[in-house]
Amino acid sequence: MRIRRVAPRWACLAFFVLGLYVLLISLDVMPYAPLTRKRGIFDSPHHWQISAFGIAFMAAGMHLAFPRAPRGWRLIFGLPIAGGLFAPLLWLVFASPLPPVDRVLFGIPLALGLAGVALGIYQGITGRPFDPQSLDPLEAARILRTHGRHEQAEAVLRRASFEEPGRRDEFQRAIDVMKRRQE
Repeated sequence: MRIRRVAPRWACLAFFVLGLYVLLISLDVMPYAPLTRKRGIFDSPHHWQISAFGIAFMAAGMHLAFPRAPRGWRLIFGLPIAGGLFAPLLWLVFASPLPPVDRVLFGIPLALGLAGVALGIYQGITGRPFDPQSLDPLEAARILRTHGRHEQAEAVLRRASFEEPGRRDEFQRAIDVMKRRQE
C-alpha cells in the first residue's frame, strides 16, 4: 500500500493569498509603502519579476489545493510555477546589474532547480518515476529496520525469498541477523 502525503489544507490558502497580495502590489492595485529606506535591485515592486513571483505563488496554492488532480491540471498549474520562479532568476543571472559574484550565487540554485525540472520532465515523458519497490530487498529491509519497522522488513525479506529462490539463503541469513539484533 502506498501512502501519498499531501500538504495541509491551510497551505494552499496561504500560498494563494500571498501570491495574490504580491501580484496586486506589483500591478499597483494596492498601495506600496516601504518600511525602510534601503533599496535592493528594484526601486519599487512594479516590475514583471515581482508579478511573476506572485503568479508562481498563486499557482502553487492552486496546485496544493488539488493534490490528486488529473495530470493535465498538474501541468496547467506547474507551468506557471516553474516559469514564475525561473524566469526572474534567469533575468537575475543574465541581464541584471549585479556583480559577477552575485550572479554566481543566484546561478547555483537556478542550475539545481533547472536540473530538478529536467528530471521531472524526463520522468514524466518516460513514465518511470522513482519507485521504492525497485530497491533491492536487502536495502529495503535495512531502511525499514532503521525506522523501527522490523515486522515489515521481515515480510519484505520473506516475500523476496519466494520471488528470488536463488537468493533464498542470503535473505534467510538477513532475517536471522535481524532477529538476533531485536533480542
